[in-house]
Amino acid sequence: MPKYTQQQFKKGWSEVGGKTYYFRSGLELRWAKYLQILKELGEIEDWEYEQKLFWFEKIKRGTNSYKPDFKYIVSKDDYIWQEVKGYIMQRDCTKFRRMAKYYPDEQIVLVIQRITKKNKLLVDRCRKYVVGVIEAEKLLKQIGM
Repeated sequence: MPKYTQQQFKKGWSEVGGKTYYFRSGLELRWAKYLQILKELGEIEDWEYEQKLFWFEKIKRGTNSYKPDFKYIVSKDDYIWQEVKGYIMQRDCTKFRRMAKYYPDEQIVLVIQRITKKNKLLVDRCRKYVVGVIEAEKLLKQIGM
């Protein structure tokens, strides 16, 4: 399996699973390819990229909407949202917090490239609002991506 690194791909159009998508980062592309492998192996039913926009109706300024990167579909009625981040900022935690408040039945997993000393505190703050954190670099390296 070929190796994909962030340096090889920044953002742009790419084909995964016979469909063309506009990915905003190399990590998003690699994650899409990972999800496609899971689909082909029958581990998940499907995945979708940036298919739903959530509005925070009562918010007048700042982050008033959120579009998760991936919908990870286990089965027809069982799915989870995944947000892929090469790095994380406070506004990302704000989105997660608002999702937890306005859409409490929706579950989000934070997929971060790697947890470092520099971002650990912010990742830990976000953990309150997501159901899990995946360190993508470790997982993708294990499978040769």
